[in-house]
Amino acid sequence: MGRNKGWTLTELMIVIVMMGIIIGISIPSFKNYIAKTKLDTAKNEILSTLSAARSSALSEQQNYQVIFEKATNTYRINPGGASKTLPEGIVISNSFDITYEFHQDRTALTTPCNVSIVNTQNNSVTFYLIPATGYVEVQE
Repeated sequence: MGRNKGWTLTELMIVIVMMGIIIGISIPSFKNYIAKTKLDTAKNEILSTLSAARSSALSEQQNYQVIFEKATNTYRINPGGASKTLPEGIVISNSFDITYEFHQDRTALTTPCNVSIVNTQNNSVTFYLIPATGYVEVQE
């Protein structure tokens, strides 16, 4: 007699239950990964904007500002920059608007303080402007 090839219903049900358990365990980790990725993306975009403002101030010999607006969750270069919105789930955690000003002599000014952004998992990134050099340091 030949042996039947295939799976029994019990074996299929066991595999489906095991897959469900694995998926259930991995979903929170995946959500955390997505939130962290969005925060990293926002950090890199802000750093790029700050670098562009500093470079423009030096090359064009005029002051440039990067303005962070809490109410709209946006930031922009002044003069002439379009507003950029932070990714969904990322917010400016400061309770007021903040302006970083880059001067043509390589110095900078921030009013009133440093900028922090936070994601839905409460991971945060803070941008520290160094007035003497115009460089920005990041703390995660």
